[in-house]
Amino acid sequence: MRRKMCWKKWVIGFLALSMLTLLMSVPGSCAKVIRYWTTESDPMSIEIDFGIIRDFEEQNPDVRIKPEYISESDLFPKLMASMRAGTEPEVMYGAPWLVQSMGAKGSLVPLDDVVARLERSKFIPELLDSMVVKGRVIGIPVQTCTFQLFY
Repeated sequence: MRRKMCWKKWVIGFLALSMLTLLMSVPGSCAKVIRYWTTESDPMSIEIDFGIIRDFEEQNPDVRIKPEYISESDLFPKLMASMRAGTEPEVMYGAPWLVQSMGAKGSLVPLDDVVARLERSKFIPELLDSMVVKGRVIGIPVQTCTFQLFY
């Protein structure tokens, strides 16, 4: 639990920095709604997400985060449809294969400046390298896992 909470606190910084970067490019003073798509389904993790969102919105009262929890099987078709319609989310948590695929098509905003502000040395190099396409960082590694074979 402690490790998961530590990871989530780090993600607060990443989301805050990412969302503020997006906001700097949006003219006007109206409240900005940022859609955040995730395939997270663990109730404890969702509760932590809500806490992170609440903290972020308290620190940024002109921003509202709208989380959308999407099943793994629905994510890719929904993303493709939203991109065709021009309604893709501003922030998305997705699998590395999806990030690589979208990055290779030039569909993602490079995040080199965000990584620099978060201090590149704080990342596990191999994980960050897995998010590089054509020399640009196009995703932020925020989680790892270990798979086991049971028999």
